[in-house]
Amino acid sequence: MCTHALLSFKKHGTLKESSATRAIYRFHVRQKEVCRYWASRIMKSVVLVCFALVLIGVGLSVTSLATPYWLHWNYNDGFNYSSRGHHGLWKFCENGYCWTYSARDIPYFPAWFNAVRAFAVASVVLSLPVVLLLAVSCERTPGRGLQISAKVLAVQALFYIISLAVYAAEMHPRDPASFGYSFILGWLAVAAFIAEAAVFLCVNRRLSMGASYNQLV
Repeated sequence: MCTHALLSFKKHGTLKESSATRAIYRFHVRQKEVCRYWASRIMKSVVLVCFALVLIGVGLSVTSLATPYWLHWNYNDGFNYSSRGHHGLWKFCENGYCWTYSARDIPYFPAWFNAVRAFAVASVVLSLPVVLLLAVSCERTPGRGLQISAKVLAVQALFYIISLAVYAAEMHPRDPASFGYSFILGWLAVAAFIAEAAVFLCVNRRLSMGASYNQLV
């Protein structure tokens, strides 16, 4: 009798323990599914924010590159001569007349000016792989894409810094000439590229930590 009661207790106890284990397992599985769902939504939102930041940097750099206000001046000798104008990397304007630089003019430009244009164009062109990487990251794990994009953005910033620094060193304008808004937008683009690279690296680090946590759960 006692033996039968003891066996019955062990059997029911094992069943209760097994049911509790299955309930806990189902809870953990459900919890992981919810975490993965919200992690996916958050990742896509993060990628969209990063994409918007890239568009800001691209807009600043393209505007700086395309507009003819890297330098402007307003000179008057007080007698018969006056000169008022501005120029950029592709156009020169003076006293209301403008000339667009053509391929035939390139051999007559100093080497430093061609280098300035080349580095500025290369910096803008590098925006294309960043945009493509972010577009691919919307459908896949964005961590790797953000890491590579941050490195490309750092190279972009370096190229534009070289372009701006060489231009400033060679032109070193004095009164009545001064740097125009196109030149200033170039530095703002550099700041945007650096800030974007820092944000991308921070987000990538957070995503990596979140992925490690999900594997442990």
